[in-house]
Amino acid sequence: MNGEQTLAAHYLRYVNLAANLHPPLNKYDLLGALTANFPYEVQKRMISANLKSNQVALTLFERQCG
Repeated sequence: MNGEQTLAAHYLRYVNLAANLHPPLNKYDLLGALTANFPYEVQKRMISANLKSNQVALTLFERQCG
């Protein structure tokens, strides 16, 4: 993740890439896989938030950055 990219943009980039997987990941596997693409401190916050959907993840990032 580069310094110019927001957490939400980074997350959405990988959601869009994962949309092309065959077979597609279920939402829980996708959330787990995406969590690993973030720095450790962000991973801890994502796990603590008990993410259930992409929308909840994006809301978390908006609260952290906004």
